Amino acid sequence: MSENLLQAIRLLEQRAQYLEKEAALLRQELAQVVDELAAASPVVARYVIEGETYEITQAEVEVVRARLVKPHSEEALHELVLVKKWQNN
Repeated sequence: MSENLLQAIRLLEQRAQYLEKEAALLRQELAQVVDELAAASPVVARYVIEGETYEITQAEVEVVRARLVKPHSEEALHELVLVKKWQNN
């Protein structure tokens, strides 16, 4: 390979690493905002899985709704939030 191609590959790898770090920071920021909203947001559903109670807040539902392309029922949105919470435990 030519030196120019190797240099381009290195630059792209560096950029990818930077973007991965930036994405991780944005995910942390989003999680913090969701937690803050959830503290002030009403609980719209509760689920018990394996003896553990999961509360779904309106703020969490709104975050999921904003990420979806097509509209979904409230129940489906609640379940998507539940899956996300359950996976994080």
